Amino acid sequence: MAMARIEKTVTIAADPEKVWSLASALDREPEIWKGTKAVRTLSTSGNVVEREVTLAFRERKERERVTLEPPRRVVHELLQGPMRGTKTVEVIPAGDGQTRLSAVYDVRLTGMLKLGTRPFVKHAGEGTEHALQRIKDLAEGRMPSA
Repeated sequence: MAMARIEKTVTIAADPEKVWSLASALDREPEIWKGTKAVRTLSTSGNVVEREVTLAFRERKERERVTLEPPRRVVHELLQGPMRGTKTVEVIPAGDGQTRLSAVYDVRLTGMLKLGTRPFVKHAGEGTEHALQRIKDLAEGRMPSA
């Protein structure tokens, strides 16, 4: 399986609590992360959510285990589907009313996706930048541009 790593970071003029509230809003994911078409929670136990995600890409299904680690990290373990590995979203206080938000994918592509690793990394990287920008816009009190 082909490996793909995507790392994106944005600096937001908002306090970490505000950024965390958006970064950890699992029910708002289809609105913020446009590669996610729908989310269905299968079970919740403490800070761990098992769920099925419908991807915008050919409506493929992913199975995920999401661990919320307030107030800093959301770790998505991609267990079944076209990607396996992790997506980690981290809230990093930067002082002076600034917060850094990073998203890191460490995934292996499966099936037909592994043939297009380079295009996938480019497309998913752009989608990740757009998602972080949407969170930035919302945290800074603007309507998301994209």
